[in-house]
Amino acid sequence: STSIDKTIRLWDTETGQCIRILDEDTDYISFAIFSPKGNMIASASSTIKLWSPKTGECLSVFERNSGVVTSVSFSPDENYIVSSSDMDIRLWNIEKKKCKKILRGHKDLVTDVSFSFDGKTIVSSSRDKTLRLWNMETCKCIGIFNGHTDWVNSVSFSPDGKTFVSTSADNTIRLWENISFQKIIENINDRFKESPLTDEERRKYYLE
Repeated sequence: STSIDKTIRLWDTETGQCIRILDEDTDYISFAIFSPKGNMIASASSTIKLWSPKTGECLSVFERNSGVVTSVSFSPDENYIVSSSDMDIRLWNIEKKKCKKILRGHKDLVTDVSFSFDGKTIVSSSRDKTLRLWNMETCKCIGIFNGHTDWVNSVSFSPDGKTFVSTSADNTIRLWENISFQKIIENINDRFKESPLTDEERRKYYLE
């Protein structure tokens, strides 16, 4: 967990006890996430720090962000992290501790970024009401998704990478099809009001 008290705390899910406090940051910590294999924790403030969950040691620091970092995502192989700050998306090489590329295109604050589970694409959300899909290798934007009528707050891929889900200040949750760049459910809230989803629909839209 992260806090305005400038600490990161690790908790035992069985006992509910705090087992370690990471408190070397001097800024408000906005975000923290485990790496896919659980070997590292990435925290975000005005910098990005990588931590060892076993020892509490700070392993790396990634600076030169354009503002407060709003989100971080690990690549599945743990070789890269992608981060968002201001209107920029930065792709970092973990081993070299360097920014490989800055991805630009959003017209307002980038609120969230997420790697696909195969590591080939990155999806981003923004206060400009859009989502963008990026090719990992070329770092080029390969799709822009419109439909939300207010800030897009978060985005995440489905396990097979064929769809992703977004949330917005327009009070909707939207599912998007990765391949054809088409919206497949406009408003889940309205869909639930009409009738419950069938088992087949749940499997299709990964809502179980």
